[in-house]
Amino acid sequence: MQQYHLIQFRSNTDDEYSKFIWSQEHYFRPKDFWEIPKWIAELCYTLPFKPVLSVLSEAKRLDGIIFGSVLSINKKLFIEMIRLNPQSTFILGGYDPISAPNVIWCDSIKDACDYLGVPYMYGTDYSLFKRTKCIPRLTMSKGCRNKCSFCTIEKNVVPLSERDIMTQVESFVDLDFDLVYIDDKTFGQCSNYTSIGRIYHSIREFNRNFVGFVIQTTASQKIDLDLPIYAIEIGVETYNDPILRFYNKPSSERLIDTSMARIHDKGIKYIPNIISGLQGETQKTYERTISFVKNSRALFINLYDLALYGTDDNDEHNNVKSLRNTKENELSLWFKKQLL
Repeated sequence: MQQYHLIQFRSNTDDEYSKFIWSQEHYFRPKDFWEIPKWIAELCYTLPFKPVLSVLSEAKRLDGIIFGSVLSINKKLFIEMIRLNPQSTFILGGYDPISAPNVIWCDSIKDACDYLGVPYMYGTDYSLFKRTKCIPRLTMSKGCRNKCSFCTIEKNVVPLSERDIMTQVESFVDLDFDLVYIDDKTFGQCSNYTSIGRIYHSIREFNRNFVGFVIQTTASQKIDLDLPIYAIEIGVETYNDPILRFYNKPSSERLIDTSMARIHDKGIKYIPNIISGLQGETQKTYERTISFVKNSRALFINLYDLALYGTDDNDEHNNVKSLRNTKENELSLWFKKQLL
């Protein structure tokens, strides 16, 4: 009988700042991972069988068909596992492709289903993670109309159907959570965003601990702040107008200040997303961003290093990038240390 395995990479989330993030009220993460991988829930929904879940750092020899998501941080582990299991078939996807005789590379869950000859239907099934404390992701639309030059997201916004949204919501019954993260890349661009008020009440019917949504958007995006929003991640990136203009960001220092004030006035938690290593950053520009962050009354910050997918610099957590000179790498590392 054919065996099917889901391989998930064990994230290293034990640094002090990660502990600080996950110590916040209502913030939960699974024991071994930053969050439950949504691709696993989507795959489990459409497959007519339930694969066995394994952790990549522990799984060595497995027979059968093996599913996994490849990132720069786990690619070497996957390559070693593929070498040790030439008799197995690896159905893989992600941001960092691997080519091998026994690897089938897929750009979507539908591609994997097509290879297996299984009819694809969108939905999520979290039964493998029953009663896991977490923050599940809810997708209401895909794409983003903004044209930020460092971003590779599709530039058209496509809403999911009501059926696909509610199928996800209903699958959350298996999980233990206080918050739901809206996966839309710029919340408010798709007109269905106002339906989170109704979705809030649907979730409260089976989870009385649910307090609201975490969303991500831009400083320029106008949204109704009277919706059940617990926290807002704002794509600040840098508090420097010239750099924001260079990267075609739809924001400015003034818009960032205005959005921050509106969020605080409504009693919503504020989370700035910051990127280190942007072109044009200097000691002076980094100091401006540091000053902004320290005065922003943020719940916490999400800090990443500029990642360029399709290059050797595709790891957003790697402090040293080949496209930067030594001084730029040192400045980027200094900046991150000031904030963390």
